[in-house]
Amino acid sequence: LKYVHDYKSFAMRHEIMKNELHDTRAAVANTSHRAQQAQAMVSQIDQQRQHIETQIANLKQQLERLNTEKQKQETELATLSQDQKEAETRMHNVQETMQGLQRDMDKSRLLVENFA
Repeated sequence: LKYVHDYKSFAMRHEIMKNELHDTRAAVANTSHRAQQAQAMVSQIDQQRQHIETQIANLKQQLERLNTEKQKQETELATLSQDQKEAETRMHNVQETMQGLQRDMDKSRLLVENFA
């Protein structure tokens, strides 16, 4: 009777362990699947990050080119502004000279007309 009792006890414990093994295998499979999904997500995120980092690098290069071009254009603008001021000054001087010459011409014409 003791052997029968022992056998039944072992058989019951074996069945419990069998169920536990089944549940543990299912948990391992589930965990493994979730880990694969997480790894796939990590890989996808890494790819997205790399893509964005490449875009950032390209945008930084574009920004640097724009900054360089802006500095060039600002220098050109300063030069053109100075050239314009100098041309306006020359134009004013030429106009004043022409006005003086016109007065002299008018005087001379009057003198010619009155005394010739």
